[in-house]
Amino acid sequence: MLLPPAADAAAPARAGYSPRMGSGRAVRAALSFLFVGAGFLACGPDADEVQREFDAFVANVNHCQAADECTIVGPGCPLGCSVAVPASARSAVEAKAAELIRDYERFGARCEYDCGPRGTVDCREGRCVTVVE
Repeated sequence: MLLPPAADAAAPARAGYSPRMGSGRAVRAALSFLFVGAGFLACGPDADEVQREFDAFVANVNHCQAADECTIVGPGCPLGCSVAVPASARSAVEAKAAELIRDYERFGARCEYDCGPRGTVDCREGRCVTVVE
């Protein structure tokens, strides 16, 4: 009768234990916990993700007919030093920026800007824009 080679010759033989199988359920449970736990630690959006979401939000609300309808918002890092938006959308843009920055910082990410002059605003091609001279 041929016996399979032992996984570890020094390990004592145990009844009902196969070195090839191990405790599959325990191993799967441990790996699942590890992957799920690692997923929670790495779930925060990166700067590019929050910037894309912010840009899309601003693009959706950014409509004007005249420069006096526009204002400048300073969303903060990582969303930029300033963005021109319609005055009527100012509070919504500030709230969205705050939400995105909270999400970005939730898992420890931080950044800081040294911002220069904000410039002025204008309405060009139906959009509020920042004009830096």
